[in-house]
Amino acid sequence: HPLVGVDKKFSLEHFEKLLLLFRTFEGINGLRNPLANQVLQACLSALNSEKIQELANKYHMTPVGVEPWRKVVFGGSDDHGGLFIAHAYTQTTQAAKTKEEFLMELIEGRVQAKGQEGSVQVFASGIYNTAHHFIQDHLEKRAPLYANLLRKMVERFLAGKNPVVFSFAEKVS
Repeated sequence: HPLVGVDKKFSLEHFEKLLLLFRTFEGINGLRNPLANQVLQACLSALNSEKIQELANKYHMTPVGVEPWRKVVFGGSDDHGGLFIAHAYTQTTQAAKTKEEFLMELIEGRVQAKGQEGSVQVFASGIYNTAHHFIQDHLEKRAPLYANLLRKMVERFLAGKNPVVFSFAEKVS
């Protein structure tokens, strides 16, 4: 999602350059906070030819597209755990029977972002699934005891418990 910086280095200047470089934006991300989706959609719908020209002059860049202020907005579930597949999605105006037809609809701007935005529960599920796969893919073979401990910590955290305080039974299992 263009308004969610994972490394705290994403700036207003980055976003303004994205507006010049890209025609398509993810308007509904099923994993992310609804506020990020709403702010992005408000920013995109407020664009006009004058604003794009102002940004082009500011950054000495040529904007992409014939009408670069008209953005195409799509949706995606961003589901990392398989529990919320297609809760957010992209709907085409014409029925697309193949991936090529779907991509042509997207390129031509004949799509709409649809579905549900993210929530705390969906986000927590995504974090858990990402952590689980990291443990499974990187730690399970190299450090199985550490992997088991880390998995228990993540499970406790997501259950609302202190992730570093274990009962005797949990310690020996």
